[in-house]
Amino acid sequence: MFHKIIVPLDGSRLAEQAIEPALALAKEVNGEIVLVQAPISESVVYESQMAYSGVWVDPSPEDAYREAREYLADMQEKIKHPNVIVRRLVLEGDVAGSIVDVAAEEKADLIVMSTHGRSGLDRLLLGSVTERVLRHAPCPVLALRYAHPIERVLVTLDGSEFAEIALQPAITIAKVLGAKLYLLRVDDSPAYVSQFEVDEMDRVEPGLGQQVQAGFEHEAEDYLRSVQVRLDKEIREGLSVKTAVLHGNAPTQICQLAEDNAIDLIVMATHGRRGFTRWVYGSVTEKVLRTANRNMLVVR
Repeated sequence: MFHKIIVPLDGSRLAEQAIEPALALAKEVNGEIVLVQAPISESVVYESQMAYSGVWVDPSPEDAYREAREYLADMQEKIKHPNVIVRRLVLEGDVAGSIVDVAAEEKADLIVMSTHGRSGLDRLLLGSVTERVLRHAPCPVLALRYAHPIERVLVTLDGSEFAEIALQPAITIAKVLGAKLYLLRVDDSPAYVSQFEVDEMDRVEPGLGQQVQAGFEHEAEDYLRSVQVRLDKEIREGLSVKTAVLHGNAPTQICQLAEDNAIDLIVMATHGRRGFTRWVYGSVTEKVLRTANRNMLVVR
């Protein structure tokens, strides 16, 4: 599925953590990796170096581009593989913008990048760059927070076809990396019956509240079972799939389940709809991205 993968680098080991998973995915389909680097503008160098070190070394544009070319050539040689094409590109202009542009020009299937890689004297704060790429990328973005192997993958669903676009990328990653797959449905709609409402209904008619609440839970469970049926082939091929249904605030429940189950990667669609617009990047996905200390795959 991920035939062409963009890997932005900045010369740091943290940013280079993106290479291993990208290579694993590319090898699976005899794909292509494009290593990219954008030399940093003088203003960014000045602001970050003054903030972190009080020292400003002004690299000339010629030196910056030369260093970038040499660095990418070295990385290309280090990761070469007989089943993967590895190319390199030195980008110009704004870092996040140039990454988004090259992904569009290359018709990339995936961008894999560290969320906080740094180079030199903290020249590039890749966390802010990653957020901007996530907002505008024309393809899925795998944002890596740490180098720990991905062993548990969580897909968040809301019952909509839009949210389900995250399923296939998650399955691909889980199968390639040998990870377990978790399917989570969180119902935070107004229709969900709170415990207070359950108690109030039970006062009117004993058992009524529990009956109504059970109806919502069964509907969500039935939905996840139907998804599992559709994943039958993957399950028979050895993919381990677990399901969970939770109610309440979606970002809170997603983050809590990820914490409780030691989830390594959360996979979310940028927008899915069921009635009202609910799974929008600016709400649920963004809150999870900012709150959960987990790797994330955001699928547009």
